[in-house]
Amino acid sequence: MIGPSGDRVIGPSGRDRIVHYALAALLLLPLLLAFAGSGGFSDAYGTYQTSDPAALAARRWALAAATGRSLLIGVLATLLGLALGIPAGWFLAQRGGGRSARSPCLLALAALPLALPPSVAVSGWIGLLAPAGAASRFNAPILGFAPETRGWLFSSAGAAFVLGLSLWPIVAFEAWPAFRRVRFSEAYDAALLYGSRSRCFWRVVLPQSKGELAAGALLAFLLASSDFCVSSLLMVRTLPIEIHDALTVGKTAAAAWAALPLLIMVLAIAAVLHCGAAVPAACRRDACTTSARSSPVACVFLVAGVLLGFALPMCVCLLQTLTGGRPMSTVFGAGSDALLTSVRLAGAATLLAVFVAVLRAVLWPQARVQPLNTAGLFLLAVPGSFLAAALLTAQLQLTQCMPVQTFAAIIPPLILTLGYLARFIYVPLRLVEEGLAALDPDLFDAAALAGQNRLARGISIALPLVVPHIAAAAALVFVLSLGEVAIADKLHPPGVTPATVWLFQQQHLGYDEAVFGLSLLLGAVVAAVLLAAGITMSVLSVRLGRTQAPNRIGG
Repeated sequence: MIGPSGDRVIGPSGRDRIVHYALAALLLLPLLLAFAGSGGFSDAYGTYQTSDPAALAARRWALAAATGRSLLIGVLATLLGLALGIPAGWFLAQRGGGRSARSPCLLALAALPLALPPSVAVSGWIGLLAPAGAASRFNAPILGFAPETRGWLFSSAGAAFVLGLSLWPIVAFEAWPAFRRVRFSEAYDAALLYGSRSRCFWRVVLPQSKGELAAGALLAFLLASSDFCVSSLLMVRTLPIEIHDALTVGKTAAAAWAALPLLIMVLAIAAVLHCGAAVPAACRRDACTTSARSSPVACVFLVAGVLLGFALPMCVCLLQTLTGGRPMSTVFGAGSDALLTSVRLAGAATLLAVFVAVLRAVLWPQARVQPLNTAGLFLLAVPGSFLAAALLTAQLQLTQCMPVQTFAAIIPPLILTLGYLARFIYVPLRLVEEGLAALDPDLFDAAALAGQNRLARGISIALPLVVPHIAAAAALVFVLSLGEVAIADKLHPPGVTPATVWLFQQQHLGYDEAVFGLSLLLGAVVAAVLLAAGITMSVLSVRLGRTQAPNRIGG
């Protein structure tokens, strides 16, 4: 098979394809456990509650309205993500070069808004825009008094604003390899002879990158529509909150059935992305065009996205922490134990993710594993409470089957760690595949002629050359696990509270110095991990002597 750039691409064999689909099924089949728990279809939709027609109509209207709010937030957040992500991706395509050691650090900088825990971003914006004394709790209206107002931030538009500022890097990471490929093409050079750079961008670059832009927009839409944390903290009753409420009262099956509209939407979009997946084309012209002038306007959008999505919320948290008047030891010590717990759990999930990435590179160094990628995308985009419902059902069944209480105590932290891995397994699978797609097929052909089998080629060639991508995957899985709320809230063991759960609970009571202090610590850990990952990737890229253009590290 021939790829878009004329490079030869090896497709999976029939036996490998069967294995890929079997592994994808193993990833998704445990989700069916959510439908086997307590509750059911009637609890979710009130279908059989004919004794009270008013309650039945109110329940159905509440679910329909929550679904509509979820879709509205997804659309608005995606529009904001496109507005920031497209010019930011164009800047990355102009400044990120295959031989440039600064490229991984630039990509890590762009990933900061995506990696910042959503609860931390909400703390920053509430500290800046919300009135004093605001809390993220639903207050029942008092008869005879006007409804309590907290400003536009506590609305669907506010939730979309915060989510859009967090998700725009997905659009940028999906688009910038395509932008770079088009920028170094003969069509772009010819268009420059007859028009300005802006005209070439609108008439040449965007039309030839519409597939990647659509993929980034759809992924951002899925993640925004299925968000729980931001919508809950800004008190917008979306469908993920309805799912979470059903799970709170122990009705796992009711939560699963309530999630059905989002599940169908996620499955449909994942199928579209699966059918439209293209083999990435490597750029071959870095050596002669890396001195091209970059666009200052695109740089402004990238800087604005990082400032609004990361730097400004962090600065607000720092200011609120310092001006609170409480001793710093008290402020930072309140959630320190929870932060250490989160670091340990996220570290365990990261080790498992690295193991998955290594297996992916070694077992199929020359073949795409699109079924596994689609399954991972589905797990990433489904509501976290739905995934938690399935894992909670499995945890209860395993605990009951354990003959020894000591072994039963191990189950909750193990399930939580596996939940983090399942939630973000798309990251190592996708990044390793992008790294493998950029390798020269002649390397594998030469090794095959030397008598190496596929496993030996994967260990000796593929694995060393995709180490930077594995490092990027490890960093992203760690920071994303650190900020996950929906899964940690329902699966954390008794007496063991992750930092995001502690912060989430305190934010519903009020935003004090302890909330801003822990938010600041979480953001600092995220920034340190991404900075270390960027430096590590730069060093590894230089030492490996890679001459091909870097690939996407997000999505």
